[in-house]
Amino acid sequence: MIKRHFEVLLESDTVIKNHGGTVQQTHSCLDYLPGSLFLGVAAASIYGQERDPKTWALFHSGQVRFGNALPLDGQGRVAFPVPHSWHHDKGKAAKTGDHFEADHLVNLAACSAAHCPPQKLSQPRQIKEGYVTDAGEAIQPRTQPSLKTAINPSLGRAKDSALFSMESLCKGQRFAFDLTIDEAIEGQDPGALLDELARSLMGRKRLGGSRSAEMGKVMIREIDAPAQPSRDDRWNASHELCLWLLSPAWLVDERGLPADAIDPSRWGLPSGRLDPSRCFRRFRTDVRFNAKYRRFELERHLVEAGSVLVFRLDRSAEQEQLDRLARGIGGMRQQGLGDVRVNPSLLFDSRPRFSADTRLEPTARLDLPVEREHPKSCHPLLRWLRQQESDQDRERRAMVRALAWRDELHHCYESARVRYGATPGKRMGPSPSQWNRVRAMAKGLLLGDAILPDRKDMAGTQWKEALVERLCGKPLEKRADNRHHDRRQDRPSAICDFEDADWGLVFLLERDRQMVSLSFAEWLAHCIASCEEPPFLELEILAREGQTIAASMELTATCPLTSEKEIDHG
Repeated sequence: MIKRHFEVLLESDTVIKNHGGTVQQTHSCLDYLPGSLFLGVAAASIYGQERDPKTWALFHSGQVRFGNALPLDGQGRVAFPVPHSWHHDKGKAAKTGDHFEADHLVNLAACSAAHCPPQKLSQPRQIKEGYVTDAGEAIQPRTQPSLKTAINPSLGRAKDSALFSMESLCKGQRFAFDLTIDEAIEGQDPGALLDELARSLMGRKRLGGSRSAEMGKVMIREIDAPAQPSRDDRWNASHELCLWLLSPAWLVDERGLPADAIDPSRWGLPSGRLDPSRCFRRFRTDVRFNAKYRRFELERHLVEAGSVLVFRLDRSAEQEQLDRLARGIGGMRQQGLGDVRVNPSLLFDSRPRFSADTRLEPTARLDLPVEREHPKSCHPLLRWLRQQESDQDRERRAMVRALAWRDELHHCYESARVRYGATPGKRMGPSPSQWNRVRAMAKGLLLGDAILPDRKDMAGTQWKEALVERLCGKPLEKRADNRHHDRRQDRPSAICDFEDADWGLVFLLERDRQMVSLSFAEWLAHCIASCEEPPFLELEILAREGQTIAASMELTATCPLTSEKEIDHG
């Protein structure tokens, strides 16, 4: 079995419907990219050539498997679906910020085993959504709704009674998937086939719905193998088998009917039985319409990703048998179904044990193109193209940094509301109009307008202090140095004044595993100070996202019965 791994960067919002219907008023979105998308991308490229018997081996035999693309965290680690066997007490939060608290979690898939003493839960609550890395970081892919309408072609305006809501994955997020091929394919070279598939996948592609409009633009590139959940041999030593589903699985019996309880001997393992008391499964039915064949495909009764299956075996299984099982279970594995982890160490104990939180440098995980020197005598068109490429790289770096700031800003608002006990209807933190002033200033700096009092201060190493003073005014310690200083003199020029009632609001934020007190103005100043070059584009993006966050906070406060997914961020 040969594997190659790829990263998907969403360069625009991407619509991945979780059903094939078209009559629903609201089209919800998946929080991952199914492997069938990448199979379709490769098939569109290879099927366009002259017919070849290898196309059956590549796309229909199951010997080549396109895995689902799962989200990546900020350090480049793959996040896996949270096991449904994880529960927490109703009175205790399962996670603090973006990190799961192992002491608050109980793995009920291991609590019936002799080696795990049961943990007491007064009111257990199951964790039903989200992703987790091996370091315990909680990941929830960002989605946003938007209103769309069909156009009447004869009138050229909006069609009556054709308004609908569409949910999409937000741009700037990164996902990772793997491409697997068996080593023995009759009459074909697996390495050559894998190279051909990789060439058809890499580059800029269009995925999901509304590809002909503004949606679905992605960049796919090859990466090194990410870390995977480790296997614990203690499961096998105790004559037990644990399966953690990382993607939906289509399990059927000998008659092709949905299988509720499967004998492990069907997978080439020692005979055994399912332990229902330690299994945590969720099911759904999937019916796909094949536009090429113009017909519906077989109805699939799927076991959802995150489900946990525990079997009691009559004897221990051989390592070769477990390795073969780790290739996948069930049908339609070429489309990403049936990806499992066998006997994961994360599920052996009643309390999960996360690995060390090793942090990587951001430049190492972005793997941006290196700017090379070119002779000045090259053609003007080449110089222009290289400048365009450099600008795109700059925009990409700015987008990644600004979206990271956006996520942290959301936690700042939540922390401020919790600290001051804000009641429904009361806003805490800068308002959308205040963020609009920041956005207007950032746009002016991008266009080169003379907004700063002294434009020359933006050169050299003085730009940070000049930009912070223009945005936030003079720091409090500098104001205190002058006893006769009139503080009102700073207010007309400073947009995010340190002493403003909203920008000066203090909250708690986790930094380097410690809780620190910051105001919104101080937080913005820290963001600017962390940059090596003037972050005008980052500020413009952050201010735009800040308007959305502040507006959603006000809407959530005034309409407590409205769920977060129903808020229109468009």
